[in-house]
Amino acid sequence: MQDKVEISESHLNLYRLVSRYRQNKRLQSSNLKLPAKNKVQLFMDDLILYLVNSELNVHEGELQQITQIYQLSLWIICVLYLLGVALLLFNRYWSWLPFVLGAASASGFQVFITHTLTEMVQKEVYSKMLFTYSWGSWAGFLLALAGHLFYLDVCRYRAKGKANKNKEANNN
Repeated sequence: MQDKVEISESHLNLYRLVSRYRQNKRLQSSNLKLPAKNKVQLFMDDLILYLVNSELNVHEGELQQITQIYQLSLWIICVLYLLGVALLLFNRYWSWLPFVLGAASASGFQVFITHTLTEMVQKEVYSKMLFTYSWGSWAGFLLALAGHLFYLDVCRYRAKGKANKNKEANNN
């Protein structure tokens, strides 16, 4: 048996995994990315997949709600990003807020869904199996946060420039 089975997903891959589960009502071995180097590992991977699908069937109602919430949350996050772009195009100071809310929500929802899946699988199937989020997800969140800080600095710089121009105009 493998020491640890880790399934690391990005936002998009996790969304696809949830969509495939909602559509097929089961997972396939390609969804879990279980490495099979020999026949014993292939058998164990098939056993893990069978146990995971059996447990998913037991908790189907609860999982349908959780996956629906996750999918809807990603659409809301897309709307937040579009709102941020629209506000940015109209040069509004508050355009940073939808971006930060979207990035924090995306990370929060991904933590929620991976924690829920990991907790269920570890309790019911295999204690050394866990779902995680890829480094790209954290990089995206940090990039959004850095973009927010940069945007606020640009806004402060613009405000100082306008204040200096107004002060010079009043002095003349």
